[in-house]
Amino acid sequence: MRGEAFVLRDKGFTLVEIAVTLAIFAIVLSIAIPSVGAFIASSRAAAGANDLMVAVRAARSEAIARGQTVNLCAASVADGTACATSSPNWANGWLITQSDGTLIKSWGHISGLTLSGTLSSTASISFSGATGTVGSAKTLTLCTPASNGTTVSISANGRSVTYVASSC
Repeated sequence: MRGEAFVLRDKGFTLVEIAVTLAIFAIVLSIAIPSVGAFIASSRAAAGANDLMVAVRAARSEAIARGQTVNLCAASVADGTACATSSPNWANGWLITQSDGTLIKSWGHISGLTLSGTLSSTASISFSGATGTVGSAKTLTLCTPASNGTTVSISANGRSVTYVASSC
């Protein structure tokens, strides 16, 4: 009988072992959570920048393929159905349209990001049908409150690159 009691006692954890394990888990969790939040914020900015870069490259490609001017414009409202004519808000999303206004493709709004740069005050970019050029260089920086953000840079020849913004 005495041997059975000893065997039953070895089948569980003591209160001290559980408390130590929970304390270690809490310490690790308190270190990891802020890092995860910053990672999510920077990923959101990078994803928005990548979407814009895809749109820039698609608009340039469409202009060259169609042999006519194609516009990349800020959506007027968050549902992305029409180009903004004044006070553009690129956070509402963006559209690729033909020069006559016919919609080619649209991207929905992006939330939680602040946008700045030379493109933020411009309602649209026109890509030349012959060469895919845009006339003058443009930049748009997408920032979250918790990160430096990501900048999309469009050169005068219509090519685009992204890089980590030095400040927001």
